[in-house]
Amino acid sequence: MHMLFLLPLVASCSGLGKLTVYNMDMDHPSTSKQEPVMDHERTNKTEQLMDAYMRKADEYADQHAKEYSFNKINRKRWEGYYTSLVLDFEDIGNIGILISDLYNYILQHDKLPFLGPEGKPAAKKAQEIWQQGKQVFGNEEEIFRKDPEGLFLIHKSFRKIPEAYKQKCLKMISEVIDSLLQSKLDKKKLYERLTHFEQSFNKEVYPHYNEEMTYLKILLLKYFNTIDQDTFYSDFYSNFTSYLQTIHVLLPLVVCSGSDAIKDDFFNFLKKKDRSIDLKDYIT
Repeated sequence: MHMLFLLPLVASCSGLGKLTVYNMDMDHPSTSKQEPVMDHERTNKTEQLMDAYMRKADEYADQHAKEYSFNKINRKRWEGYYTSLVLDFEDIGNIGILISDLYNYILQHDKLPFLGPEGKPAAKKAQEIWQQGKQVFGNEEEIFRKDPEGLFLIHKSFRKIPEAYKQKCLKMISEVIDSLLQSKLDKKKLYERLTHFEQSFNKEVYPHYNEEMTYLKILLLKYFNTIDQDTFYSDFYSNFTSYLQTIHVLLPLVVCSGSDAIKDDFFNFLKKKDRSIDLKDYIT
């Protein structure tokens, strides 16, 4: 019994009692309140935190491989996860920024973010940026330069997308947008218009359809207030402009939107993809 009381005393006298103890259930390492925290100590604690996340991932390596492999079941799970992330936002402008980030990570990085053991804390870090009306994609190093933990979590949450799965992931983001439109009373009419349009032809014959339609949906969300209601929802006008579909499958929607912002942004997007369209003979 005396030995039990002596051990802590020996540890304290030898300096061991001053060591930082990391709690695996806490978000941050615990520190002594009596002693000032030096820069090198902060660095050590950040490294401890990162090591802990890596160890946690390693412990569940087999489970991790199953839960985050690219298959039909997990695709639906990820869609549900991203949808819940999107529906957490009230401001429609910030929702557009969030969705643009997801889209760009897939299209330009060939990666899905916010998955794995680091997924939720990484999304929480990113959420603070989206709420400010800013994009995370392409700005990670700058945004998190003073937050190495945040940068680590973002990078660790990426999952590389197999090339054969890329279009399915873009389609997943399109379906996340559909879920959002259905949930907003003032957006349901837009959802019905898009659904009716997509059911009117065979999408599989257009190799870039998922990529381009998803981007157009983002634009319709981003510039929602610039849409001309009379032309966009008019059957007469859409039928009148249906010949534009022979030039590009999505042109009827783009033109009927009546929005210069949507047209200009969409045409610039196609130009960057070397799919330019010259519409001077069709649109005045």
